[in-house]
Amino acid sequence: MERCRSADGTTISFLREGNGPSLVLVHAALSDHRYWQGALPALASGFTVHAMDRRGRGDSGPFREDHTIERDYEDVLAVVAAADPPVHLLGHSSGARYAMHAALRVPELASLMLYEPALFRPIPSPILADLAEAGSRHDRDALLTIFLRDILRLSDQDIVRRRDTPLWTYWLEQALTLPPEMRSLDGYRFDPQEFADVSAPTLLLLGSESRPPIKQGVEEVAAALPNSMIAILRGQGHSAITEAPELVVEQVDKFVASVA
Repeated sequence: MERCRSADGTTISFLREGNGPSLVLVHAALSDHRYWQGALPALASGFTVHAMDRRGRGDSGPFREDHTIERDYEDVLAVVAAADPPVHLLGHSSGARYAMHAALRVPELASLMLYEPALFRPIPSPILADLAEAGSRHDRDALLTIFLRDILRLSDQDIVRRRDTPLWTYWLEQALTLPPEMRSLDGYRFDPQEFADVSAPTLLLLGSESRPPIKQGVEEVAAALPNSMIAILRGQGHSAITEAPELVVEQVDKFVASVA
């Protein structure tokens, strides 16, 4: 792992691998750079990949007490600055949302690729309080349950099914990042006008099986970005990075070739 420093001095670690144009990968919540491991070999065959660990994960520095969402944008920018220009930027879920805001500050961005940007709706204060209380006890299981049940609105049956998979163990490793990250979303407001001057070619990836609110969110972002298009991942939902990485890589390669 290599390291760079964000604007507030926090160390941000990233894996650099492969040869070719620079590609910065920004993972979702409850994950780290390993989330891309299914797609990494294929991506590294055509790109110099920079797969970051967002703060609080891996070798990256911790969240600060005064953490705000702007720090997440700056962390992405720090990795972009460590890569050789021009840079392609790919983010998933919350990582896609951070990437699109970081893109506002990258004047020579080669392309922007966003797989189902997270909606970032306000989280009710009681839920934030429950997360804070579970976090103070380092109760990782409770943190995951609150996040999946009360924020993502998964059913109890869905949560039980996930407990019996290796993914649950992986999520447990990252669970303590939930209180500061969710708290930082409290004041977030999406302003389409903010993105009116983004000139980078933009690809939005959408799973054909994803829930209607996710589809609406993708369409909302696409409408705000003037040079954007939507590509559908057939038969997939929000997890094609792990479940069908070859489809994601195919879309990335096709899009980058079209804008080169």
